[in-house]
Amino acid sequence: MLDKRQIQSLHIEKSKAKLTEEAYREILREVANVSSSKDEALTDLDFRAIVKAIQAEASRRPGWKPGQVAKFKQYAGFCQLSEACARQELFKLTGWMDAEAESLNNDDFEHVMACLEDRLDNLVKSGCINTPKGIDLAYWRNRQPNGRLTSRQRHEIMSLWVELQPYLLPEKKTYAYLYGIIQSGLRLKQAPSDIGELSRRQGVMIIDALKKRIEQEKNRMKQAVPF
Repeated sequence: MLDKRQIQSLHIEKSKAKLTEEAYREILREVANVSSSKDEALTDLDFRAIVKAIQAEASRRPGWKPGQVAKFKQYAGFCQLSEACARQELFKLTGWMDAEAESLNNDDFEHVMACLEDRLDNLVKSGCINTPKGIDLAYWRNRQPNGRLTSRQRHEIMSLWVELQPYLLPEKKTYAYLYGIIQSGLRLKQAPSDIGELSRRQGVMIIDALKKRIEQEKNRMKQAVPF
């Protein structure tokens, strides 16, 4: 029979792995042929096997790991972002507002962390805050110096481009014009030949630029319509 400390440890592991009660009890049945951690038949060997099985299940689950979610929230706090603002920032960078969304992957995590680190670095350089103790302000950006545009970003850029076109003159509804917007927005010496050449960070900037352009065009149209 397991002692109270071991039973508590199993429930902590279950919580960390975000297992449903059904999934947790399925592991108990598969590993030790019991339905409860309080079953008298359980031994220390069963305890270790159950913990290992729970941790293995957690590693297979989609989305960010609990430690990654915690790290995201930590850096959002360093950047003085409220919970609502942190969710908005996450949506801007990944298309998802919940850090526990199952669709988020490790590439998303590293990209988000690099962007938060960039924001944090700017706050430190501007004198708004001091460097948080024990934090390397180049760690995440150094991990992905050549991070490429994600498929989600490419899709959003093209969707915004389609949304912008009704406001453009016919001769401007070309990819050359879109690439000109990109060149201007990023202050590049020459326009890219394909948006796939952009980095993830540049993708964020262009998405923001296109959204602002669309909003400007909508406001211009409202002002042009007589009442």
